Amino acid sequence: MRKPIIAGNWKMHYKIDEAVKVAHELKG
Repeated sequence: MRKPIIAGNWKMHYKIDEAVKVAHELKG
């Protein structure tokens, strides 16, 4: 089963999670 939409959403959410982690590190 191919679910390109879900795969795209997963990548998007993963990038957002990484950005949030970096933001928290910068804030201290």
